[in-house]
Amino acid sequence: MKDDDFDERDDDDRDDEDFDDGHGADHEGAGDRAGEQHEFDDPQFYFSFTPKIGSADTPGKVKPDKKFEMKVYGRKKEMPDGEDVEFWGFEDRENRARKKPILPSSPIRVTEGDIVHVTIKPAKRQHTLHLHGIESDAHNDGVGHTSFEVTGSYTYQFRAGAPFRALDDPTPQTRGAGTYLYHCHVNTTLHFQMGMYGPIIIDPTEGPGTAWHRGPTYDVDAERYWAVGEVDPTWHELGHQAGLKGGDAGLNDFRPVYFHISGEFQPMRNGRTDPAKVISSETVASEGRVGGEPILIRYANASYTRHSIWFEGIDDGHLRVEVIASDGRPFDGLAPNFAEPYELTEPLEAAAAERYDFLITPLREGPSTVTIRSHDWISGEELGLVKTTITGT
Repeated sequence: MKDDDFDERDDDDRDDEDFDDGHGADHEGAGDRAGEQHEFDDPQFYFSFTPKIGSADTPGKVKPDKKFEMKVYGRKKEMPDGEDVEFWGFEDRENRARKKPILPSSPIRVTEGDIVHVTIKPAKRQHTLHLHGIESDAHNDGVGHTSFEVTGSYTYQFRAGAPFRALDDPTPQTRGAGTYLYHCHVNTTLHFQMGMYGPIIIDPTEGPGTAWHRGPTYDVDAERYWAVGEVDPTWHELGHQAGLKGGDAGLNDFRPVYFHISGEFQPMRNGRTDPAKVISSETVASEGRVGGEPILIRYANASYTRHSIWFEGIDDGHLRVEVIASDGRPFDGLAPNFAEPYELTEPLEAAAAERYDFLITPLREGPSTVTIRSHDWISGEELGLVKTTITGT
């Protein structure tokens, strides 16, 4: 397969006899493989009025300060119980060389005020890259229903940060440093669950180590991005267009089995997440020096459940935890939200796609457990959990 024909699944991850697209027109249920499909049979071209464009020009395109090139991949990843589950995602050049599944997708990290270009390369099926929380124009927002879906290549252009003007300040300030999210906005419910999302982090002009312009500082080495999500393996057997023909693909019935923080999965026991274990990976767990710079945790609810987040070190005096930002907006006391940072004293609840920035100060030496529980939206039932640690040194 040529590089330009890059599909949701790589050649290396399938047998030759199962070399059909794998995401064809008739994929209405889990595991349905209807054989080779051609573009004119694809229900997306008949049952969606969203414009589809091969390789469009970017309106008003200018020279970027930062640029990223993303390709769509599809690879399998082994779960804690030994099962292999397929994921799709966006990967940059660095990860593409490693050919390993990543979850979440490759990060986009830029500086406030940067002109940013993110180019998605051709795939067999249409995708977009929605800049969740970024104030971009319709052409570059990546919502197909208000612009177009990309069947070839497209370069999304945006400025990192946005101008805000207080009522008593005649001079606009470029602000917007914080934690954001990007994701595919084609058949969004399925594609997000498959792994087609990743972090956007905007640093202030001071660079990493400062939360926002003239804001609190933190230990760069201890900073972590926690995309907390779940996996329903039956969804991962569905095709690219599942549910778009009007049939019931089961996308209203989410039953997660596996739970993770940024692709590191909670160990399991007897088919359930094991509450006696913690995720100890150095990309997730963090540590900071008592009396030193605090730790910044950038959290995102990358799931379809309600999360309850609790830092157990608050109760025993090991940690002080401040909530300093939400959805990319700093709690800096300024217009337009006038919000102030606050100290966490009870579990924080977060909805799907919500982001929070936590500034954590270790007060004593030793590890403290962080528990994030996933709850069903309707029943409130706990479906599973993830645990990791923050350690004072």
